[in-house]
Amino acid sequence: MSIVPTRHTSYTHLRDGFVRALTARLQLAKSRGILSAETEAAVQSPLRKLKSIFPTTKLSKGHPLDVHLTAPTGDLARPRNLAFLDLGVVESDWVAEEFVLAYFDGEGISPPPAKRASPAEKGDYRTNE
Repeated sequence: MSIVPTRHTSYTHLRDGFVRALTARLQLAKSRGILSAETEAAVQSPLRKLKSIFPTTKLSKGHPLDVHLTAPTGDLARPRNLAFLDLGVVESDWVAEEFVLAYFDGEGISPPPAKRASPAEKGDYRTNE
């Protein structure tokens, strides 16, 4: 999937949103009793890896951040990968799956783009012809 910012941002800002969403999902699963203590402990290292792969540079409006989720392996020794093109890879079934689910769940990780009011909505009924 390609994540394309609708306004100028930074990789740090995106990283913080991703980590916040995953942490919230982790806490929710824990409170519902559907997350084992082993899984909770196992995702801590991949979450740290996710935090570390993002640079501190800006990401321009319209420049895509490509994310690839590998297919399930069915092998516990080989977890799914969540690959951020040109940045790095996080190896964790839970982090990979929950990242994608969080991104598409409800209103998603990011707030909607700012709505630009039309001249009529602003009360300006003149046209620029």
